[in-house]
Amino acid sequence: MKTSKTQLLTARLFFIHIFLFTFFPFNVSSATPNSQAAKALLTWKASLSPSSSLKSWSPNNIKNLCTSWAGISCLNQTYVSKINLTNANLTGTLNQLDFTSFPRLTTLNLDGNSLNGSIPARIGSLSRLTFLDLSNNHFQNSIPPEIGNLKIIKHIDLYNNNLKNKMPNQIANLQNIEFLDLGGNHLEAPDWSKFQSFPMLTHLDFDPNEIHLSSNNFSSRIPSQLGQCTSLTYLALAGNSLSGPLPLSLSNLTNLSELGLSENSLSGDIESIFLLKWTKLISLQLQNNNFTGIIPSEIGLLKKLNFLLLNNNRLLGFIPKEIGSLRSLSSLDLSENQLSGKIPSTIGNLKNLSILQLFSNDLTGNIPSEIGDLASLKILSLDSNRLSGKLPDSISKLRNLTTLMVSANNLQGTIPQDLGKNRPPLASVGFTNNSFSGPLPSELCSGFALEYFTANNNNFSGPLPGCLKNCSGLIRLRLEGNRFTGNISKTIGSHYPKLKFLALSHNQFTGKLTPGWSLYENLTDLRLDHNEISGVIPAELGNLRKLRVLDLSSNELTGQVPDELGNLNELFNLDLSNNQLNGEIPNKIIGQLARLQYLDLSRNKFTGNVLGKTKSGLLSLNLSHNNLSGSIPSGIGDLTSLQYLLDISYNKLSGAIPSSLGNLTYLETLNVSHNHLSGQIPNALSRMVGLTTIDFSYNNLSGPIPKGPVFSGAPANAFEKNAGLCGDAHGLPHCKG
Repeated sequence: MKTSKTQLLTARLFFIHIFLFTFFPFNVSSATPNSQAAKALLTWKASLSPSSSLKSWSPNNIKNLCTSWAGISCLNQTYVSKINLTNANLTGTLNQLDFTSFPRLTTLNLDGNSLNGSIPARIGSLSRLTFLDLSNNHFQNSIPPEIGNLKIIKHIDLYNNNLKNKMPNQIANLQNIEFLDLGGNHLEAPDWSKFQSFPMLTHLDFDPNEIHLSSNNFSSRIPSQLGQCTSLTYLALAGNSLSGPLPLSLSNLTNLSELGLSENSLSGDIESIFLLKWTKLISLQLQNNNFTGIIPSEIGLLKKLNFLLLNNNRLLGFIPKEIGSLRSLSSLDLSENQLSGKIPSTIGNLKNLSILQLFSNDLTGNIPSEIGDLASLKILSLDSNRLSGKLPDSISKLRNLTTLMVSANNLQGTIPQDLGKNRPPLASVGFTNNSFSGPLPSELCSGFALEYFTANNNNFSGPLPGCLKNCSGLIRLRLEGNRFTGNISKTIGSHYPKLKFLALSHNQFTGKLTPGWSLYENLTDLRLDHNEISGVIPAELGNLRKLRVLDLSSNELTGQVPDELGNLNELFNLDLSNNQLNGEIPNKIIGQLARLQYLDLSRNKFTGNVLGKTKSGLLSLNLSHNNLSGSIPSGIGDLTSLQYLLDISYNKLSGAIPSSLGNLTYLETLNVSHNHLSGQIPNALSRMVGLTTIDFSYNNLSGPIPKGPVFSGAPANAFEKNAGLCGDAHGLPHCKG
């Protein structure tokens, strides 16, 4: 009986087994962790824009998920442990990625893609995650508070997204965090009072964000709690809205190697206690703040420093001589402060220094010759101080120098004639606004790397160095305000494809302008005024289509203005004054220059009529001291944009002053003196409310002058030598009746 019952039970179980497998087939592989992960990845892939980086992700290749799917690594061929898809050209969101399908995931790296939308709250389910990098994407909105569930995470990088709002307080739960970078977003700080110390944290970067702490007890200050993160080696809070002094608790961060607090509104002194404790610093960047006080002598204790950037603060006092102890320093920037005294000679000890910037201070004394010992120096910027004496000969030894800026000082004497002899790759040289004299060094530009050269407003003399002709990379050349000599067209090279700004004004250059000047196709400013240039204006100048300023005034130019100047569509300032140009006023040319705002043709021999209507919005027009004749056209009232000057004095104009002149309501200075004008000054001119200076003298005008303060308050000589003017003004009789 017992046997038969056992047989019956066995038969029933067998039947049930057959039934289940027949009608409910069970796919064993679908229950594996890999198949679940593959399904989740394929679903996410389908939501993204097509990318060749995910070509290997195929439903036909699920069994090879761990070995051939791009960016996927597994633990024991069973669980997906790493997803690494940096710079994979992914576009889309994380909304369709099922994080619960990755229970053993330790690494999620999606750096450098175009992912957007919110960071899903479900990311907090990745309980084994130790590395999260979503940097350099377009993620938006808030950091989900669920990120605080990642209890064992060590590395979080959300740099360079569009995240905003407060950082969640739950970040304080991440007690194993070593690297935290939330920089390059628009985040506001959390309530730091809720934060504990991060005992493992070595890298903290909020640079830059918009950290505002005004809603809690720290009033936009650096929280003192950061001083509890004693393992920190990297701290970056640059580019925020932090203010107030550095909390003394930061002196506890004795392991710091890099500290970046630039681009804030931090203030107060740089306390010595910090420098005593931060002896492991490699980089100290406090630039662009409001720090005050002196640079402590303890700065010399930071023997490992490579970068010391304290520029653009309000630091006072001397540069400490102890700075010469920083022998590892490669970049020193103390510019834009209020430092005074001499540059310490100990600066010559900094043999590894490649950048030295001390500009815009109040430094005095000589430039120390020891600067010539800085064999690695590439950038030397000492401009805008009160340095005196000569430029030391030792500067000629700097073979790697690319930038030499000493403008706006009290330097004098000649430039060392060996400067450039060692062919340094000088690209930027500034001698402007000093009292240098003598010739420029003949080999100054022998490295042929020169791009920016400014030596204006000195007492230099003699010819320009011949090597200047071969500096084809020149972009800006300013030599005005000296006593340079030579033929203008032979001194300057003809092949400067990058040249944008050329100013040789107020020198003693001679010769003629040749057609070769048309080769500077990128030139925007050409200033050759106040020289001894002769001949005609070459028609080829009309090829300089990017020209915005053309100043050839105060030379010895003759002939007519070439029609081709009408091709200079970008021109807004044209000054041909004080030459011997003749012919009629080039109305046709001027009418084509739609952007012209300043026009000066004074002190020439032009004939014809006064300029009428133009396409341009002229602000200033000077046609004085010519041989213009006829009447003032009524169309002059159409130049309603005129604001600064209308001067048609010292011509041969006759007839009445047109009442349309009253339309120039913004004009400040009007001069029609020394002509043959007759009749009354129109009452319409009283509408010219902008007038501050007038001159109607030496004409044949008569009758009452217009009402208004500019007329009644004008000096007597503004109306002298006329036929019969009267009115309420100095030197005029009262009108009868």
